Amino acid sequence: MTVSIKGNEVFTILGHNGAGKTTAIYMLTGMLEPTSGDATLYNDSVVTDLDDVRRNLGLCQQFDVLYNELTAYEHLQLTCRIKNIGA
Repeated sequence: MTVSIKGNEVFTILGHNGAGKTTAIYMLTGMLEPTSGDATLYNDSVVTDLDDVRRNLGLCQQFDVLYNELTAYEHLQLTCRIKNIGA
């Protein structure tokens, strides 16, 4: 299967519980190693170029992982600093 997403497009994965949505995202972000196959993001392989993939990818977790002491804006600033992105 091939999916191409152009710049400034939004892509969603829909499916019922247990369909593999979370597993797919975990493999794309390197949280799980694929048992077979590969995916590329910006021409970088999740199998062989995972560090490069992670530099170009962000993940918003399902569960609340925010620090109570920070505002929403401060969380965005922190994320940008961690990923070395100007804010």
